[in-house]
Amino acid sequence: MPARQRTGIFRKTFLLAFLLMVVIILFFATLTIPRQRKTILKSMEAQANAISSSIAQVCADAIATQDYPFLVEHNLKMLQGNPSILYVIVAYQNGFSLVLTQNRWEQRETLDARWEIETTEVVAGKILYSDLVRQKVFHYAFPLRYSFVSWGHLYLGLSLHDFNNAITSMYVIMLLLSLACLFIGVFGAYLFAKTLTHPILALREATNQLARGDLTVRARIMTRDEIEELATAFNQMAENLEKTTVSKDFVRNILETMTESLVVTTATGRIRMVNQATLQLLGYTEAELLDQPLHLLFTGEDPLLKDAWIDNLGQYGDKYNHERMLRSKTGVAIPVLFSAAVMYRDDQVQGIVCVALDIRQRKIAEEQLQQAYQDLKETQGQLIQTAKLASIGELAAGVAHELNQPLMVIRTAIQFLTRSLQKQRIGLQEVIEHLEPVERNTKRMMNIIDHLRAFSRQSQTPFAAINVNQVLDDAFLMIGEQLRLRNITVVKHFTPDLPTVSGDANRLEQVFLNLITNSRDAITAAPHANGTLNITTRVSESQTHVEIVIQDTGGGIPSEYLDKIFDPFFTTKEVGQGTGLGLSISYGIIKEHQGEIQVMETGSEGTTFVIRLPVESD
Repeated sequence: MPARQRTGIFRKTFLLAFLLMVVIILFFATLTIPRQRKTILKSMEAQANAISSSIAQVCADAIATQDYPFLVEHNLKMLQGNPSILYVIVAYQNGFSLVLTQNRWEQRETLDARWEIETTEVVAGKILYSDLVRQKVFHYAFPLRYSFVSWGHLYLGLSLHDFNNAITSMYVIMLLLSLACLFIGVFGAYLFAKTLTHPILALREATNQLARGDLTVRARIMTRDEIEELATAFNQMAENLEKTTVSKDFVRNILETMTESLVVTTATGRIRMVNQATLQLLGYTEAELLDQPLHLLFTGEDPLLKDAWIDNLGQYGDKYNHERMLRSKTGVAIPVLFSAAVMYRDDQVQGIVCVALDIRQRKIAEEQLQQAYQDLKETQGQLIQTAKLASIGELAAGVAHELNQPLMVIRTAIQFLTRSLQKQRIGLQEVIEHLEPVERNTKRMMNIIDHLRAFSRQSQTPFAAINVNQVLDDAFLMIGEQLRLRNITVVKHFTPDLPTVSGDANRLEQVFLNLITNSRDAITAAPHANGTLNITTRVSESQTHVEIVIQDTGGGIPSEYLDKIFDPFFTTKEVGQGTGLGLSISYGIIKEHQGEIQVMETGSEGTTFVIRLPVESD
């Protein structure tokens, strides 16, 4: 609180209390001094009355007999013996008067009118100037009355020395009392002003701190009066404000510690406030940006940054996480995620709050991630191709046997025709009949070789409508002979008129071959000599997927391995008998086809895999 205000309220309270004390002292003095003066006068009047009574009693006979010598002698002795009596006047009713002072006496035939008191019938006295002694005296008139007969008056003149001393003493005492009261009053006024104003000033200081944004301030006032009630109400208000609002410094601290750039504009798009992150990002100072148009910070053409950009915000709503390019002070383009929201008050636009997140590192990470993804795709393609070649290697014996059968048929037919022609025991029709199986088996060999060649290529064909039943038949074309040689019975439950799915037949065939090969190995490793492989195709209950169920009678998958079977390079086979990539690659291929592959059932009686592929949409 400013000193001027603090001194003002204290001084006003102090002066008010001090003036009140002075008024009380003056009022007391005004009442006391006249009373004390009157008391002193009463005391002198009583003294004069006692002296007058004594003289009147002693001189009663002398007055009555007009024994003037006695009167003179007695009064002179009294005057000389009492310095406070300045004169004695014995005035008869006829005007004859004896005037005695301390140094002389005289008689007069007439009464001096100045000696008389206004009410001569009443004993009275007053202060007046006397020519007899040439000074002010207390002039007192005492009636001489004997036997109800008035003989005249006895006038005394008493010295004012004692009166003046009494008055002086009274003034001194009053002055000392007044000074003491004044000192006590000053101290009391100070204490009163301090006691009264201290809680008020403390409350004022707390109010000023609250106005400056310090919402934690509390007024500590214990006066047990209305000021304490006011302080309690103030504290409650501050507590409510602290719960519902945040201080200016707190908000400023939040804005300054934000890692995102914050820009607040006016309703016309002029920059009104920026935080430290904005200055660091763009290289400007705060003074260089304030009151500048917002489009100064952007590069290129953007409808948000033209004259109608506020209307665009109002029309299309607040903008969130739009990629924009900011322009630094040096002209460097900086990619950011830009968000903007309009501030309204009473349906009027007050300004725009803009937040920008620097995404340069994210852009670099995205490029690196894209490159890593491309590398991963190439690696995955290489792994798939490697797995294909590994499968071909494993299927080589079966394929050779598949080719050996038609070769035996062709060789037998050629040998028969050669001998028959040499002996000329065969006609043309018989030759044609024996050449027909040769042609059929030749086509079969061509199909096997063409399929093997197509399967071994790295597939890059786009997805097309395929029949899952046909893909399974193609897979058995390559592995069917191996299953037969191992006494594995294949049971096909193919649903006719199965809906087509969208996919790559070559890669789906690789999935089926991987699963059939795993079933073959599981059945071969099982204790029983023969096994069965059930292949089922069907449409899901929801009619949205084609399901391929591959069930074998092998030894099953241990439960502790179920969570790992689709992990790359995980295998339970002996070293050199598997790469651990078959199921992992199959899982990836099915996911690329928006499908699912999972173990439906496994145990000592065998394992069942199910594949679900979405039906091709019309």
